[in-house]
Amino acid sequence: MTRRLHGHGDDYCLGCQRGADFPSFCADRTTIAYEEIVSGIKNIAVINSDGTGRQVIANTASGQYVACHPAYATNNTAAFTDAGLDISTATKTGIVTNLTNTGVPSESRPDYNPAGTKITYERDSNIWIMDSNGTGQTAVTAGGTDHELDPQGQVVRAL
Repeated sequence: MTRRLHGHGDDYCLGCQRGADFPSFCADRTTIAYEEIVSGIKNIAVINSDGTGRQVIANTASGQYVACHPAYATNNTAAFTDAGLDISTATKTGIVTNLTNTGVPSESRPDYNPAGTKITYERDSNIWIMDSNGTGQTAVTAGGTDHELDPQGQVVRAL
């Protein structure tokens, strides 16, 4: 079944998942990370781009308090905004790591560069960039909130 997902103009095959939102392809376009709500539980899930192999990698039921907006890297790791409004990652094996843990209540919209080595995100209406392990957190704009990375991890578009 193909569904049009909220806020996105592309169609993605997500089987019969309910409440699927905010899809993000990994760089090789074979897998999609997305946010879903199933029976009141909010998940970050991954699925093959043909609609097979759905796997929940983080969810509210396990106490990980997932919020939203996953981005997916080629190394099978999804970055997302957690309920504490920090940037966290989750692997396909379910290991969740908080990368920012700053106490700043407005970090959101993570995005990987195509190589999966850098993550951009918003913090207090500024664009920040960090290494994919959470080190090297650096502000790169003042006031910009939309961003895109080139393969080397440099911001190529900030509006």
